[in-house]
Amino acid sequence: MKTLISLFVIIISCNSSAQAPPAINIISPNAYGALESHRFYDGLNQMVIGDHPLNYLAVLPQYFGLDRPIPLMDGEGERGYILEGNLDQIYTVYRGRIFDTQFWQTSTISIRYSPIVRLSLDEDSKPAMPLNNKLGLRIDKGIWDNVSEKDNHEQLDTVKFQMEMAPNNNLQYIYLTINAAHYSNGMRSGSYINDTTVIRNDYADGNFSTNYANISFTYSSLKNNKLRSVSLGYQREFGFKGIAEYTDEQVGRYGYNRVLTTAQYRFKPFALWGNRKKECMKYFYWYDYHKDTLIKIKRMAEFRLRFESECIIDNSDKLELYDRSNLYRFSGHLFAEINPWKWRTVGMFIHAFYGRDYLNIRYDDPILAIMGGFTLDFKKFIPPFMKPKEFEYTKK
Repeated sequence: MKTLISLFVIIISCNSSAQAPPAINIISPNAYGALESHRFYDGLNQMVIGDHPLNYLAVLPQYFGLDRPIPLMDGEGERGYILEGNLDQIYTVYRGRIFDTQFWQTSTISIRYSPIVRLSLDEDSKPAMPLNNKLGLRIDKGIWDNVSEKDNHEQLDTVKFQMEMAPNNNLQYIYLTINAAHYSNGMRSGSYINDTTVIRNDYADGNFSTNYANISFTYSSLKNNKLRSVSLGYQREFGFKGIAEYTDEQVGRYGYNRVLTTAQYRFKPFALWGNRKKECMKYFYWYDYHKDTLIKIKRMAEFRLRFESECIIDNSDKLELYDRSNLYRFSGHLFAEINPWKWRTVGMFIHAFYGRDYLNIRYDDPILAIMGGFTLDFKKFIPPFMKPKEFEYTKK
C-alpha cells in the first residue's frame, strides 16, 4: 500500500506542477521546447522515438477470464486489482552526432528495462503479482529515407530545409530494430499449482524465465505534423542451462516463435478547449526575454492510436502440453492516448487487450482486459520540424 500511495503522490505532483506553472518562462527556447531549427537526422530519430511504446499507470484495471479451468485464488487477483503499471524505459547509450557520417547519425544503441507491476485487492499479505522484468539491449538502424542523398548531405541541416522543405514533404523512413533481452519474474523453481486434476500455472508464486531476440522493420511517414507507422517483426525464445534458463514447464506451452506487428497513428496536434469562451482556458502566456516580447500560447495536445500484436507460429505438436494453444495463439493491445503538452510528463489513456495474459507466468490464462489511467513520458513528443508559429504568436 505504501508503494501505491507513493505512485499516486508522484502523479499528482507532476500534474499539479504542470497545471500551475510560473507566468514567465525564461529557460525554454519557446513555450513547449520545439526548436526553431531542427537538424534533419535528429528529426528522423524523433520519428523513431514517436513510435516508442506507452508507459502507463492504470487505476482499477479490469480483467475477464475467457477460459479458466480453475478460478483465481487468494493472492492471484481473486478480488480484482487496484493498479497496473508499465514503465518501458529506453536509455540511449550511443547515437551519432553532427560530425559523424550518415551511417552513425542513423544508428542508436540503447539499454531497455521494461517492468510491469500489478497490485491486487486480495487479502493476501503480498498484493503485488510476480513482477515482469525485461532487461536487454536495443539497436535502431536507419535503412532508407526519401530525402537524404549523398549529393545533398550538406543541405539537410540548413535552416531553409528544416523550416520550409521538411515540414511540407511527406518524409518517409524505414528503420530496423533489434532487441535482445532476458525476461523473468524472479520467483523460485516450479510453475504449477498443487492440483492433480488439471495443469495450471501458479500465478502467485510460479517461476517464469526465458530470453528472447527479435528483429523488426518499421515504415514511418511524417506529413503535416501527422506521424504514421507500421512494423513487422519476428521473435525467437531461447535459454541457457544453469543461468537465464527457458524453464522446462514452458516447453510445449509458451512457444518459441512469434510474429510481431504494430500500427500507430499520431494525429496532428490540436488546440485544447478551442470552443471555450474564456481565454484562460484556451491560452497561456510566455515571456521571451531574448526578444523582450510577451507570447500568447495555444494550449495544445496530441492524440495517438496504437495497436500491438503477437502471434505464436509454432507447429501444434510443439505446443501439445497446452490444450488451448491453437485457440489462443493471437494476442493484441489497442491504446488511445491524449497528451496535453502543458502537463509536462503526464497524459491520459485507455487500453483494451485480448489474448493470453501478458504478465509472465499467467501466459496460460486467456483474458479480455480493459483499463485507463495516466501515461508517463519524460519528454513529450512534438512532431519534428513543427514551426512554433503554429501554436504561438505575439500578444498585441
